[in-house]
Amino acid sequence: MARYAQVAMDLPMDEVYHYSIPPQLAGKVRRGVRVEVPFGRGNKLRSGYCVGTADSLDFPEERLKGIAAVLDEEPLLDEAVMELARWIATYYFASWGEALSAALPEGVRAGSAEKTVEVVERLIGREEMLRKALEIGKRAPKQAAILRALAAVDGAISARDLAGRTNSSLGVLGEMERRGYLRRAKVPAEDAIDADEIEAKAPPTPTAAQEAAVSAIAQDVAAGRFGAHLLHGVTGSGKTEVYLRAIEGALSRGRSAIVLVPEISLTPQTIERFRERFGSSVAVLHSALTGGQRAEQWRRIKRGEAKVVIGARSAVFAPLPDLGVIVVDEEHESGFKQESSPRYQARDAAVVRAKLQNAVAVLGSATPALESFANAQSGKYRLLELPERIGGRALPPVEIIDMAVEIAQRKSECVISRRLESATRSALEAGGQAIYFLNRRGYSTAAICPKCRYVARCRRCDVALTHHMGGRALVCHYCGAETPEISACPECGSAGIRYIGTGTEKVEREIARLFPEARVGRMDADTTLGRRSHEKILRRFRDGDLDVLVGTQMIAKGLDFPNVTLVGIVSADTALNLPDFRAAERTFCLISQVAGRAGRGPAGGRVVVQTWNPSHYAIRAAAAHDYALFAKREMELRRERGFPPFGRLARIVVSGPDATKAKTLARRIAEALSLAADDPEVRVMGPAPAPIATIDRKKRFHVLLRAPDSRTLSEILRRSCATLAGERGLKVAVDVDPYSML
Repeated sequence: MARYAQVAMDLPMDEVYHYSIPPQLAGKVRRGVRVEVPFGRGNKLRSGYCVGTADSLDFPEERLKGIAAVLDEEPLLDEAVMELARWIATYYFASWGEALSAALPEGVRAGSAEKTVEVVERLIGREEMLRKALEIGKRAPKQAAILRALAAVDGAISARDLAGRTNSSLGVLGEMERRGYLRRAKVPAEDAIDADEIEAKAPPTPTAAQEAAVSAIAQDVAAGRFGAHLLHGVTGSGKTEVYLRAIEGALSRGRSAIVLVPEISLTPQTIERFRERFGSSVAVLHSALTGGQRAEQWRRIKRGEAKVVIGARSAVFAPLPDLGVIVVDEEHESGFKQESSPRYQARDAAVVRAKLQNAVAVLGSATPALESFANAQSGKYRLLELPERIGGRALPPVEIIDMAVEIAQRKSECVISRRLESATRSALEAGGQAIYFLNRRGYSTAAICPKCRYVARCRRCDVALTHHMGGRALVCHYCGAETPEISACPECGSAGIRYIGTGTEKVEREIARLFPEARVGRMDADTTLGRRSHEKILRRFRDGDLDVLVGTQMIAKGLDFPNVTLVGIVSADTALNLPDFRAAERTFCLISQVAGRAGRGPAGGRVVVQTWNPSHYAIRAAAAHDYALFAKREMELRRERGFPPFGRLARIVVSGPDATKAKTLARRIAEALSLAADDPEVRVMGPAPAPIATIDRKKRFHVLLRAPDSRTLSEILRRSCATLAGERGLKVAVDVDPYSML
């Protein structure tokens, strides 16, 4: 029996600690189980992960502490997931323990599945809640925020979700229940996937291009070898059918499959398609489920009851024993990037996991990430193409509206151009449906005083507050702070406060004004607070109970509604001018993806794009449905600047309450990185204030490290790890392959 154990802690320190195994625990301590160990000076008991055992050590045994308890009868983590977590920790500059914790749902780490979940419902009407929120806004801002959030919910919302979204606590909810504003109740934590029966459907006849793609993937599956395939198919070309047939091939050989999707909103429709084909062998893992539901789904997978797993990025860790295929749908999406430690990119982790298990990775998109496209060009990935829509339907024509010209002609500001209004009227009169896309929620994006130029800003963050008309509040979209809307300037007293800019709430109201007979719905973070709210909104739209759906990026990709004959992009410029080297790519992808929602049925469709930059190459290429044109131009710019895929980046953000201390540490980090770099192609940029210089009262400075390849980047970070550990009162976040530069 092994006498010693190596334990990784869920702490931001990349150390493996050695403990002795007491005789009574001999045989129970195995790689992959969780253990409880005394840790730190106070010997406080903490849980960690056994990552190895040994019979001997190269240092004195008397220095070791003993393991206090073993928390699992059987290993929770298999070899493939353990090794994937180790790769993530190494590549993304995190600890092994942090990566192992990311691999397990919280309900599993807690040790038992929740049998019930607490939900909250309002007891007074929506208008009364909003009135009450205004009344108590200054003396009880957290209660006011809860009232506004509940006013936007139809039905119930998880108590934990509500508290989290409003930066409050369960104790505040208890006080509001005593006041008669709301009711809390325990409901069964039912399996959200098996709630509805789905009838099996016969698969459609594949096109020649689909057959060729499936055949290429099947060759690797049959040979039991690793392969990475980039499936580049235009919107509506049948990528999902390729996934389904590839998975059928894996299942027929006794293997299993994972399907990663970037948005919760995509999950209900995706689950339905896969359950039509694979029935009850489908399991789901995503954040819209309660902790208990996620834990039960994970256990179903672990027990071998589910062979196909669908979920968001964390599903890359699903405990499937014999993985055959792992699909990453909409692989270009930034939602696959984790924004807290470990800051992994699930798309790349999926490829690594496939390699570890001799499985096949299939990355699908109509607008592949340039990193993936470069891998296909170099031969690292095999490129599979679906160049046409199913049934030979044409991609929808795209019309670009120059909003500068529109406003000059109308001599007034407008949300919806005359061309978009006319196209909407024609679509609705013909019995079609319309989608309006704008990647900004709220009503107005800023409140300003024309007289003294005052701008309402968050007191905790360096951002303007967004006006939410429905909640009659000014809201910070970074820390969640709220304050009642204002009519007079707090600086000069002027009564002429103007609310400028446009969000989805304003678009919804403008459509309702222009088309009073139309049934209009909205899908954004404000309308999807309730349980299964994504699913409910999409079902209403699919069933024809809504004529127009307004939304943010939740509705921009993956959804298939044949009756949508018009897509209106209210502003194509929201991401274009951000200080981010991926701004043009994000803009191209969003326009292309949302445009692809139109014209999927026999009635065809059209797209109207409103923009202030009608000549920008990203907008012109998206309007032409020309990925190759965009990729060529963008690749040229990236190559000149050494940005991915022609180099690797790490972003180091230092934050803390004291700006001077944060800047000083950021400067020391930049100096340490420069000293560690002995390659002339390496460049250290900064330190500089982050584009959003303050979030939640923390001052932020960032440093960018650019290297020619990932190995050089990792080596420089490793040599600088002592400085990157930070110091008291300051937080250092290292983001390898960053997706957010804000």
